[in-house]
Amino acid sequence: MICESFLLANFGNVEKLSENIWKCEDGLPGEIFYYYVKSDERIDAVLVSRNRRHDQVAIEILIAYSSDLILPGINIIPASVMGFDFDSLFLVPPGFHSFFKGREPDVTQCLSLIFLGYRCEFSGSESADEFLELYRDFVPIWDLGRAPHPKIRLRFDNPGKVSGTGDGYVNSNLKYVSFEVSELSKSRESFVEITNSWGEVLEFLPGGQFLTMIKNRDDGSAVALHWSDADAEIERFARGL
Repeated sequence: MICESFLLANFGNVEKLSENIWKCEDGLPGEIFYYYVKSDERIDAVLVSRNRRHDQVAIEILIAYSSDLILPGINIIPASVMGFDFDSLFLVPPGFHSFFKGREPDVTQCLSLIFLGYRCEFSGSESADEFLELYRDFVPIWDLGRAPHPKIRLRFDNPGKVSGTGDGYVNSNLKYVSFEVSELSKSRESFVEITNSWGEVLEFLPGGQFLTMIKNRDDGSAVALHWSDADAEIERFARGL
């Protein structure tokens, strides 16, 4: 269990909000991170918010979700919280995140992470390394006012500018995928392929006035798409709309 003495030694403005839940703070230039920590005989868990306190919401979430829901991997639970647009709650086991890493004593091997988000942001099948990459570089899970940051895996090849990802996929975002689709005009041998958090596949091939868009590698689904409509289709696909 995480003791109150650990929080007092490592963080500022520690407050006990309920029997087993504390709020503490960590400041960086221009921002404050609020950590809501639950610790009892069943679970040590943290919920994080940047720059805004959300005491009541944090308490309700931490009370409702216990160790029974912490799985070996990421557990995604449909959830609706009044005042927020999020549609899911994510429960992440120890070893998948780096919160409190470097503090003394080391509590990371017992500390689970809980956060609100959108189903399109994670698949639930991420490895620990991929989850770390996603929340550090693509999804600001501590921003409780964020719009969706959908998970997109990108594979492309563009001989016209000697650029591509090779045979594998890389994590990306809407803006960069949109850019690479716009660059398809540089070579008729180029392509862009993306996957979303549900494992669906969307491919773009260059044409003249139109792109060809193919879903789930089914050539029978191919449609002609005006270049100016590509961004809307990419976002719709990535968000599962």
